[in-house]
Amino acid sequence: MVQGLNSWRTIVMSEWKECKLEDVAKNLAMGPFGSNIKAENFIETGVPVIKGTNLNFTKYVDGDFVFLSSEKADQLKSSNCFPGDLVFTHRGTIGQVALIPEGKYPRYVVSQSGMKLSVKKEVLDNNFLFYFFKSAIGQHELLQNESQVGVPSISSPLTSLKSVNILLPPLPEQKAIASVLSSLDNKKDLLHRQNKTLEAIAETLFRQWFIEEAEGDWEEMNLLEIFQVVGGGTPKTSIQEYWNGEIFWLTGGDIASNHKSFIITSEKTISDVGLNNSSAKVLPQYATVISARGTVGKYCILSKPMAFSQSNYGILTKYGTWFFFTYLLINHVVTELKSSAYGSVFDTITTTTFKDIVVSVPSNDEIEKFEKSMSPYFEKMLANKLQIQTLEKLRDTLISKLMSSEVKVKI
Repeated sequence: MVQGLNSWRTIVMSEWKECKLEDVAKNLAMGPFGSNIKAENFIETGVPVIKGTNLNFTKYVDGDFVFLSSEKADQLKSSNCFPGDLVFTHRGTIGQVALIPEGKYPRYVVSQSGMKLSVKKEVLDNNFLFYFFKSAIGQHELLQNESQVGVPSISSPLTSLKSVNILLPPLPEQKAIASVLSSLDNKKDLLHRQNKTLEAIAETLFRQWFIEEAEGDWEEMNLLEIFQVVGGGTPKTSIQEYWNGEIFWLTGGDIASNHKSFIITSEKTISDVGLNNSSAKVLPQYATVISARGTVGKYCILSKPMAFSQSNYGILTKYGTWFFFTYLLINHVVTELKSSAYGSVFDTITTTTFKDIVVSVPSNDEIEKFEKSMSPYFEKMLANKLQIQTLEKLRDTLISKLMSSEVKVKI
């Protein structure tokens, strides 16, 4: 990687200016010591605190925040950050970077696992810097002082951030590069929002159809009478030929990271030989899978046939191929499933958990009618998710080429 970085410098040295990040940034600071933010400081609303999980989004900090009072945020003034600032993680899931969005909150407080900086706008575009740190070059610079002793962290994080080497094109070129990459991210965000809307519509229609307008003569059935609960399996990890095949194989982590959406790919794959020599099973496209141990109650819908580990269940219906009805019913009862989970060490969902939950079910014809009405919504959500994947690959390719000046943009 260092060799590639040096080559990159040689290519663009005549056009771009080499500098240290501390020369083009200002107000670099770390989050407060952990003792300065305690659970008793959190309130219902106020100044949001940025944790690592708030950086798990395309570009901007988002998600569920905890809040501090304005008075407490004032006490932590050096850890305050504002719209346009960049935030980084230096402990835990290191290497994350995000921008503070405009128009949501006037200020934030970065947590003890984070750092923040503002840019000197006359020489550096904050969007360009964000994409620099999303590139392989920027990640190398950010993580070159990574420590894997205990919890992953960056040694002397603030000093490491200040000493990052960065090659800057003229400001107009920075903005042009950021504009190209932002257009891809904006399209991804639009597709994500569209999928959330489609999911919300589908959930609303399910509640209306089967809960609000449920009729008194519908049959009472427990979930185990409706569902076929399919266990997973893991091929022997010591046998190489069982792995790295063509079959996607899901872990609880894969499911959790795709919670309430289509899952397109998996971290690991298995071979046909591995499938045939284990208890793993392949479920069809549109089947629902749910985590039964660990991160209990996370679930997703398959974009293509996939297998899964024994820590998860596949859910099919016993009476028909009602994939969308199944997914939405799981969504409706998942809170009850989680509350019924048990275990001495980890909470666990078992077949008994499904048997303990009773719902009212209409005729097969009624469910079939609902299933057909849901098909356009889920097909659109899948098409959007596949397009998001394509945009992500394109953006990642373009970041490398633009940051190395291999591809130029018109200004």
